[in-house]
Amino acid sequence: MTTTKLLIVLFGSVFTFVFTVNTLLYVQNGYNYKVLLLGLWYSLDNFSAYSREYLIAVGAAAVFPIIFALSVLLKRKGIYGDAKFASMTDIKDFGFDMLADQGLILGKKSGKYLRNDDNQSILIVAPQGTGKSAGSIIPMLYSYTGSAIITDFKGELWNTTSKQRAHFSTCKLYAPTLGQEHEALVEFNPLDKTIIDQILSAHHNDFDRVIDYVAKIGSVLFPAQHLQGTEKHFTIKARTLFEFFSAYTLRLSGGTSIPDVYDEILRSPDIKEKIAEVIDLAESTNDSYTVTRGNSLIASADEEFGSFASTLSAKLDAFCTPIIRKSLKKNGFNYTDFRKSSYSLYIYIPTAEIEKMQPILTLLFDYLVGEFLSHDYQKETDQQVTFFLDEFARLGKQPNLVSLPTLGRSYGTRAVYAFQNKGQMTSLYGAEAFAEMLSSSDIKIIYQQNEHNTAEQFSSLIGKTTRKRKSKSRSSSLVKEGGSNSENDEGVPLMLAQDFLNLKLGDVIIVAKGHAERPIRAKSAYWEKEKTMKHLSGYAHNFNIAA
Repeated sequence: MTTTKLLIVLFGSVFTFVFTVNTLLYVQNGYNYKVLLLGLWYSLDNFSAYSREYLIAVGAAAVFPIIFALSVLLKRKGIYGDAKFASMTDIKDFGFDMLADQGLILGKKSGKYLRNDDNQSILIVAPQGTGKSAGSIIPMLYSYTGSAIITDFKGELWNTTSKQRAHFSTCKLYAPTLGQEHEALVEFNPLDKTIIDQILSAHHNDFDRVIDYVAKIGSVLFPAQHLQGTEKHFTIKARTLFEFFSAYTLRLSGGTSIPDVYDEILRSPDIKEKIAEVIDLAESTNDSYTVTRGNSLIASADEEFGSFASTLSAKLDAFCTPIIRKSLKKNGFNYTDFRKSSYSLYIYIPTAEIEKMQPILTLLFDYLVGEFLSHDYQKETDQQVTFFLDEFARLGKQPNLVSLPTLGRSYGTRAVYAFQNKGQMTSLYGAEAFAEMLSSSDIKIIYQQNEHNTAEQFSSLIGKTTRKRKSKSRSSSLVKEGGSNSENDEGVPLMLAQDFLNLKLGDVIIVAKGHAERPIRAKSAYWEKEKTMKHLSGYAHNFNIAA
């Protein structure tokens, strides 16, 4: 029961009690009615003399809440469903505190921003051209003050929001294909000494943890799960070769890089001889991992060895061009930067370069997500982290990111996924994984749809409402007019698929987890039309991506 309804019941009961007591006393004794309304204490002093009147008044006063309670309890929900659009009162009852003054902006209703400031993941489903960047992503970045990792394939988000975010957040740009040097730019090297030192420090200098970490990098750079035959065999051997030299170099110097490992392997005129030298060194230090891996490599026939060395070269060539090599040689941040204070990392990779850079992006996301979910989150001292994944499907398959709605909440880590339609996601992750992602995300923001299956999915999610259906049957008699009228309940979707297909541009439907039967019909908060936002546009560090 809402506070308003409770006050109505309380006021009604008190008024009924006062009215009944004073009426009885006035009729019986002729007391001044107006005085007694303001001074009920007089009759209370004489309670023993008028106990019967008071009992009658209590009974009369009790009728009001009883009738009200019965009306609530007996109010029958529609047998086919009770879906309806949420009112502002409904939104207050959601428990999401969407009407708070802080938090990232979800949209607008009745002139008020709807917000979210909890560790809840969000889906934005918006086909191309519906304005989701201007209406959702940019307003979110203006209003969210925690740490952020932002995919920005056009450079629009950096150019529009980084100036404003720089007022409360350290803003940096990861743009490995630009090949420029600027204070705004940072590099990422997954094998950098700073990262390796953190792994060792967290696990009491256990180097086996570093070997596990290197193996994860190898599985990303040399994926073999969908390969068959000799191609799969050579890929696995190439991965082993990479892991062998990576682990050896890290043990020797504490840090390296993918280009350095590439050079270490291929600049030797005889790779097998180089491996044998490493084995000799490893035996002297009781390094059984290096010895075992090395022996498995040099045991291969020369022709076979040449094949998987060629496979390694082909896989790593793309990361060893001068521009990419430069971006992988140093490391400009680590996961602790995002927890200590607000830190915003914009990731800019042009669409034409995404496929080539996908393994590096996967390494970046795997590193960050893995670390965020491996360390306890202290809400009082640690920054919340949100991944803003605009055009999420362009990243390719990213299992660690998809799992954030389920795993990230207790670690202060969440995601905002923006994609065009259901087909994009099911083609990457499958129908079952997409359904899990849909159910585990706490808030869905749905723009005008252009694909029926996606629209049908959200129509089913919201569910049905019950309405009366009138029907009239006609008499079959040729002589007499007649027939009968009947009225029956029927269930109809609150929003048909065609309603999602015909949403006006600028309108959105917001669905909160646990309240799907109360969808919010709202407006997107187009930043250029908002007085609170339209003056905020600009880029940090005086660095314009388009320039």
